[in-house]
Amino acid sequence: MTRYSYRSLQDDQFRLVELIPGQGDLRIRLHERNLNQAGSFAFLSYIWGANLGYDHVQCDGSDIPIGETLSHFLFELRRRHEGCLLFIDAICINQENNDEKEVQISMLSQINRKATSTFCWVDARDPDRVSRLVGDLCRISRLTPLRNDPSSSSCRNYDPCLCGSKVTSEQLRLFQSKIKDIDLEFWEALNTFLGDMYFERTWVSIDWFFSKQLVFICRSITISGDELCLALGACFRFSFSNRLTSIGFFNLLVVDSVKKRCLLHQVRPTLHEILSAWHSCRFNATDERDKLFALLNIVYEGHSQNDVKIDYSKTKEEIYLQAAAALGVKSLYFAKGPRTLNEASWVPDWNTTRDHFLLSQSGTQFAASPATLPDVVTNPSSHILHCRGIVADRIKKTSSCLPPRRPCDHYIASGANSIVFDEWFEFVKDHARRSRGPYDETKLLFRFAETIQARGANTIWETEWDEFDTSNRMRGFLEFLDEEDAVETLEIRLFYAACFPSHGQRFGITERGYYCLLPQEAKTDDLVCIVYGNNVPILLRRHVGYYQNLGECYVNGLMHYDPLVVGDCQEVMFNIK
Repeated sequence: MTRYSYRSLQDDQFRLVELIPGQGDLRIRLHERNLNQAGSFAFLSYIWGANLGYDHVQCDGSDIPIGETLSHFLFELRRRHEGCLLFIDAICINQENNDEKEVQISMLSQINRKATSTFCWVDARDPDRVSRLVGDLCRISRLTPLRNDPSSSSCRNYDPCLCGSKVTSEQLRLFQSKIKDIDLEFWEALNTFLGDMYFERTWVSIDWFFSKQLVFICRSITISGDELCLALGACFRFSFSNRLTSIGFFNLLVVDSVKKRCLLHQVRPTLHEILSAWHSCRFNATDERDKLFALLNIVYEGHSQNDVKIDYSKTKEEIYLQAAAALGVKSLYFAKGPRTLNEASWVPDWNTTRDHFLLSQSGTQFAASPATLPDVVTNPSSHILHCRGIVADRIKKTSSCLPPRRPCDHYIASGANSIVFDEWFEFVKDHARRSRGPYDETKLLFRFAETIQARGANTIWETEWDEFDTSNRMRGFLEFLDEEDAVETLEIRLFYAACFPSHGQRFGITERGYYCLLPQEAKTDDLVCIVYGNNVPILLRRHVGYYQNLGECYVNGLMHYDPLVVGDCQEVMFNIK
């Protein structure tokens, strides 16, 4: 049979698929619609799969090749006898016409917004158990004491660790009592479902963000996207177990958090905000440039892309450099570790995943920089960032590094990694003895607790304890770590959860005696700098003629600008490369 010949589309036009009932080969009709008169249709979100020619559909007596995943979905939809119109990119866009592809891809977010629903096709192995567990978790999460009020946080925070009301020990106790009788097979089914490759794809996350109504179709079972996100949110906030370890668990939560905050505040996230949120996810793309290009659909939807443009004629290095230049001094937050990309320490590699809490994201309460506009000049040809600020302190000594923590492990305080906290406190006490002799242990415990929890990060576990209560809880946590058979109480679990910003960081002490959380690569004599326009300090390493960026840091005593503390520091023009 001959290959289908597409008719040309006019401006603002797109195609929709009508699936014809019957048996045997898949047969369809294509309908052309305008964006302003689209009518009722559903948007299909799925992964193409490797084999595009696995199967075909017949349209007007000709063939259109499709992949295995899409073939399975269409046969399932036909079996259900559901006759809605569908937007399916592999069919509705002429894949052999690059000009049409460029135009249609730029319209995808608008097409998705016009759709009444977004169908997410996931070929789960045990969808019935998944559906039943999601339903049970939703009923539990709707209990009045467990309801999360996203409007309780007035600021624009997009990280699930920052969104909504604070978690209490009473909520933890209630949630555990309600889920204790759920069989392990149900948790395994949900974890396997979230581990499907579908949940890892970068472009799929954009489908979720722009949808009016997410509907997950898993063979014969349909699961509401709102209910799935509600269930996962409750597990993230209240569950002790780490049974949900799949990548899809946190990926879906992050996108849902961003989407809900944008709707709540009627705002569009900035490039910095959207990159902050997505950089903690584990989304993959065949073309590494798409890790950035996909997000531009959210930032610039319906607006001109003045800062970063979708341009496949540019290399990955050129695109990443362009994005860093658009971020200006905010690009310094993301850079981490030895550099290979352009050898420019201020240019983040967006293909990597952040493995620690981002102090600089929207929603935290830090204001390290004075109210001075950033003075930034970028030189793409030499890969140099010129920016103004002050050198506020210097690293005197560093301790060990606390390994990163998975999003599902925030209440498991008995893990081997927690012993690092004990090492850090011995490091602090040794420094206090050497520096001042006798010391006030209550004040020492308080400062240490503030630092390892990055007080001001405003996580859902952060509390407003006073110095006395904080010191006592810090002491109790250290005693728990020292006692092999100690009981892991709810208070211990909550205290440990609030230490999330410490994970993936190294503990240090500055020349001024400030305790700090530093990038893993930090070492003695690195400089704690306040770059104008940034809300948290940046760690820089001085070289002959330039500075190397190591990333953001938490310094207890420098997180809020105080001219009495840093007013005597000399202003510097940093040349960072």
